[in-house]
Amino acid sequence: MELGEPPASLALQTRRDSFDPICMHMFVGKARYEASDRAATEVTGSYAHRRLYGHRVGSADWIERDYEYGTRVIQSLKLGQRNLLRFGGMFNRWVSPTGKRFYVGRRGDISTYSGVIVDEHDFGKLDVNVGYRLTHTRMDDFGGFNVEGAQPGKTLGRVDDIDNEWEDPLQTLTAGASYALTEEWSLHGNFAIGQIASKPGMLDENYDRPGTERRTKFDLGVKRQWDAFGEASLTGFYVRQKDAALLTTKPPVVDVATGQEFALYENADRDSYGVELDLRTRRFDSGFQFFFNAVGMQSRRESADGDWLRDKEVPEFVFGGGVSWLWKGLEISVFTKHVSAYENDRFLESKSDPANLGAFTEVDTKVTYYFGKERQHYVFFGVENICDRTFSTVNGYPDEGRRFKTGLGFKF
Repeated sequence: MELGEPPASLALQTRRDSFDPICMHMFVGKARYEASDRAATEVTGSYAHRRLYGHRVGSADWIERDYEYGTRVIQSLKLGQRNLLRFGGMFNRWVSPTGKRFYVGRRGDISTYSGVIVDEHDFGKLDVNVGYRLTHTRMDDFGGFNVEGAQPGKTLGRVDDIDNEWEDPLQTLTAGASYALTEEWSLHGNFAIGQIASKPGMLDENYDRPGTERRTKFDLGVKRQWDAFGEASLTGFYVRQKDAALLTTKPPVVDVATGQEFALYENADRDSYGVELDLRTRRFDSGFQFFFNAVGMQSRRESADGDWLRDKEVPEFVFGGGVSWLWKGLEISVFTKHVSAYENDRFLESKSDPANLGAFTEVDTKVTYYFGKERQHYVFFGVENICDRTFSTVNGYPDEGRRFKTGLGFKF
């Protein structure tokens, strides 16, 4: 693993970790059955397996192994010429016999069950959709760091394995609509409210897991389409996070037994609002297509004393754009992205002032060749950060610079 660089903490600059060998496999399959022109069933299954051997100078070697599998079944029913109902269920199980990362030696076994129902109706110029999702998670085994009676500053212990413990069910409600003002202009709006559980392993200052977040999202926008040009949209959005699990501004806790630092979290409120502009042309006869996206956003978070302060860990502006040229089976693309400045104190020495991050522009390029009877297969070669710019999005770990990628894709 890459060593941390200043201003990262000294521990990250000197800790020598390596992982060899690393083995990962993932399989995804999908089947669709259309019983009639009004009913269709889609089944998706997946399986993934990961294994790595870890080595750290001065410590014993270890192994991390985990696998997960899941399935999703969605039934679609056309209840009328203008109404489509979809419902289904999902299941996912993640198992780590060895434990992973901070939890090596502690078996993990988490199963997640979800049910969803969505109804879409076309009223002519007005299209409306409403959806509901219920998620329930069972933790058969999991070892965390919080210990009953533990006090901040003391050695972090481990709890006994959790045995068949159900988390609180999480619910999400969504609604959306689009209205055609004319053949070229349309309005679009979406609303969502739901619950998001904190991730297992997060710690608050009492070594307990933070509570569940309640998130509300709104967006409203207008879209303009041109047959000869393409489309453009302008959207305003607002996100309200109640009791979100956010990193605290307090220094990390150090396990005096191992010297390992653990970032602390807290339940705090945060909101974000802004505007997004998206432009996308059609594919012109010359083979060119252009696209551009810009997001301006303000984020605030609640401080420990109840005041609302600007969240400086979130960039205020993100710009992206590019051009693609397609000739027969050959496509050449160039993309660029700019992220404005932000800051945080993660991975820094305790009590350090936040360090500046972001404020960079990156340019990528990609060449793709499509082949086959329907050009369904492809081979590509790409260069990321072609200008070899130096920037950081995380303290102590600058971007890797210019990178080359190549690959193949086959569709049957």
